[in-house]
Order: sequence, then structure tokens, then C-alpha cells
Amino acid sequence: MGADVCVLTYNEETDIMSINDNNLFGQLTLPEPQPTIDAATIKLNRPLAGFLAGYSGTTLDAFRLDLRQWVSRLATFHSDPLAVERAHIELHARTAEQEGKARSTIGRRLSTVCGFYRYCEQEHLIERNAGAHVRRPKQDHESTTPGLDRNKLEAFLVQAGLSGGGDPAWRRCSR
Repeated sequence: MGADVCVLTYNEETDIMSINDNNLFGQLTLPEPQPTIDAATIKLNRPLAGFLAGYSGTTLDAFRLDLRQWVSRLATFHSDPLAVERAHIELHARTAEQEGKARSTIGRRLSTVCGFYRYCEQEHLIERNAGAHVRRPKQDHESTTPGLDRNKLEAFLVQAGLSGGGDPAWRRCSR
């Protein structure tokens, strides 16, 4: 097997689907079978593995964490993960807001969960996508990265232009 090969395996005895990608990301099995896991969670393994099989790298890591948190949250609702309603997903977002999570983090987590239910709907595992119309938090389109805003950048460029291009700072920026 080459280094970029991903193998999807299914164990009929445990009803567990796993992904082995030559130890690039390790063995993926969600959730691990334990005597205390109920039938609904075991039934969830195949769709989780199938959804996550489409991703790699840091995206896979983030989505895996998001879905692990989602399944844990559902356990507090005592809900079948494949029979949730939109209200469950909305409540998940409101709880994250109360925990002080950033809007961008909440938005990403909602996108992961809603993407998972879109996948389940496309694979005919559920009849209706509960995440189809979930409201996402408004995002700030201004960068939080320290630096020049548009007005300061414009003032900098005007000043550099007025100096006739002889300013060493302008020469460094115009290369």
C-alpha cells in the first residue's frame, strides 16, 4: 500500500466500520464498542465512519472532535442520534454560546453536525435532514488578526506614494 491509500473496513460481528490510512491519522472508529453502549450508538458507527471518510488532516481531526462532542451532548438528551430534531441542534448551539465559545467555533461545529445529517439524508439513513435550516451565528467579516485596517493601509500607501518611492519602507513593501 502507498502512503496515500485509505482503507475502509467493516466488521460484521461488531457492526463497526473503521478507516485505516497507513497510520497517517491512526485508526478511526467512532464510537468504540463497549458493553455500556446502546443499540442506537452502535447503529451510528457506520454513518459516522462514512461521513468522516471524506476528510483528512486537520479537517478530519476537527470534525471528529465536533461529532464526538455532539454525540456526547445527545447522550444528555437521551436521544437517538439518527432521530434528532432541529431543536436539538439549536440547543447544542445555544449551550455552546453559554459556555462562551466563539461564534466562529460554534458555526464550524454546527456546519459539521449539519453536514453529517446532510450525508445521512443523501445515504437514505434518515428521511429528513434536521440540520437543513439550522441558523448559524453571524460571523465577523473583519479579521481579528492584528494589522492594518483598510483606512490605515490606504494612509500608508498614500504617504509612501507622496515620498516618491524613495522611502525604504515603501521599497520593501513594493517588491
